[in-house]
Amino acid sequence: MVIAIAAGVLVLVGVPMVAWWAGGRQSWRRARMAADAYVPLEMKRRHGLQRSDVPVVERAAAWGRELQDDRLRAAVVELAERQTGPGGGRRQLPLWLVVLYAAFGAALVCFLVFSAAEGRWPWGNWLNLVVLGGYGVMGWRWQTGPGRAVRLNSGPRSPSRHGGR
Repeated sequence: MVIAIAAGVLVLVGVPMVAWWAGGRQSWRRARMAADAYVPLEMKRRHGLQRSDVPVVERAAAWGRELQDDRLRAAVVELAERQTGPGGGRRQLPLWLVVLYAAFGAALVCFLVFSAAEGRWPWGNWLNLVVLGGYGVMGWRWQTGPGRAVRLNSGPRSPSRHGGR
């Protein structure tokens, strides 16, 4: 009993202490302070990007959104072309992630089919299937986002949906 209490206290106190110590390390602090390092410095200078413009450009390039500011549109196109690589097209997910996703999805669908055949409807697992589908849509959007960003931001601006901004 004493050993179990000591182990519990060690986990409850030790894990936050290690996290606090690791968070204060110089290498972690340096990585956190360079939050806008994804957009290279020469690209910021070339397009005249401010610090507040960087996250907007990164999100638009990653998820395929259209921007209305011509300066930001050019930066989005350049960043999206960097993300897709020289051949263009889609970004590729790691093979292990695709296999893991497919295996989990197949196991979940099999479980749900067998449960439904037995007359049980485990609602929590149906919700897991919806969440898994949402992750699939997000992965597909992540793959096709840069190509869509290039297509939307390289041509003429479409009429603004936000009142002419």
